[in-house]
Amino acid sequence: INLANLHPRVNILQPGPGVGGHCIAVDPWFIVSRASSEAKLISTARKVNDSKPNWVIDKVKIAIQINGKLRSEMEIEKDTEEETIKSLAILDKKVEKYLDNNEIKKT
Repeated sequence: INLANLHPRVNILQPGPGVGGHCIAVDPWFIVSRASSEAKLISTARKVNDSKPNWVIDKVKIAIQINGKLRSEMEIEKDTEEETIKSLAILDKKVEKYLDNNEIKKT
């Protein structure tokens, strides 16, 4: 990425939730529209990539602290129930050693 961005007119190759650049986002659809039976892989790849922004929006990254110190992080779906989050946190190997069979007091 850094090497590609050395070009004076290029600074679009920054990873993110969507697909950057005109040629990557649009041009494959022209191929699919002209030769759909030969472009099944391209069509499938574009459908997956086109759905990524919404997939990212539905994710939340949370910090897991014990005694005020960051011990781990988890990526969860945005509508995950609190009890499910607690259960997942307890199973986290980084968290487990700090709990020492104590219950969680605050969430």
